[in-house]
Amino acid sequence: TVYEPFGYEALRAANREVFGRDAVPHYALSEARYILSFGADFLETWLSPVEQARGFTESHGFAEGEMGRYVHVEPRMSMTAMSADEWLAPAPGTEALLALAL
Repeated sequence: TVYEPFGYEALRAANREVFGRDAVPHYALSEARYILSFGADFLETWLSPVEQARGFTESHGFAEGEMGRYVHVEPRMSMTAMSADEWLAPAPGTEALLALAL
């Protein structure tokens, strides 16, 4: 048995279950005009933080006269939460209730 701290087996399994594809997903943040993130600390810990930061910067800059908007839902103030236009800090463990309320 080998411990792999950067193993993505759980992510691949979730992607296979939800989308029918056994692959690590790619997030095209640079193409997003609105990002609503529930606990996804993509600027610090997700897959490739450098790639995510680049895509986020492109999305969040002015493009064709408009700027992307980013809302982050997470109990703690992370670097990703700090970068958000709006940070919602629900009590730990209640993020799903907020998502269901939408």
